[in-house]
Amino acid sequence: MVKKARAGVSAKRQRTIATFEVQGLKELEASLTELGKATARNVMQRALIKSAQPIADRAEAMAPRDRGKLAASISISAKSTSRAGRKAFAEAMKSGLSRGDASAAARAANKGAKGRDTFSQVFVGPTGEGFYGFFNEFGTEDMKAQPFMRPAFDAGAPESLASLKSDLASEIEKARARALKKALKKAKAV
Repeated sequence: MVKKARAGVSAKRQRTIATFEVQGLKELEASLTELGKATARNVMQRALIKSAQPIADRAEAMAPRDRGKLAASISISAKSTSRAGRKAFAEAMKSGLSRGDASAAARAANKGAKGRDTFSQVFVGPTGEGFYGFFNEFGTEDMKAQPFMRPAFDAGAPESLASLKSDLASEIEKARARALKKALKKAKAV
């Protein structure tokens, strides 16, 4: 099982500062496959968001406060993506199909993959009103860099990685408990 996480700063597009992969966790992967596809995706995303919180907290504390709302704009978001869909989309676009047809090809490939070969990503960084965080992080021609995301990532990544396994196990158990409760409620209704 490979799960990717990215820490980044976004202007209009997400800018990646660092990427790391977590491999192993075979017993947790088996537990995830027992859950439904959507439930497994949501469990993974909740665990990633929870484990990325130390990085976000450090970034908020280290963000320059000379103007604006940069520190307050730092947020965490997660998404899951299928490599099959991405590959099908890219191939369709290269062959000259329209964007709509390429999207349809990606959806078909994702459906055919049935949840295999997917990965989850977590993004930590400023959004919206903090769009200028990118300029603070890397500097400009007229402004010296004031890095805050990379140092936050470097300081928080070990803690985040250490908590990921326990956060994932906790979220899996919560999902199992919800599924059991739902099944019991449905059985009583019959």
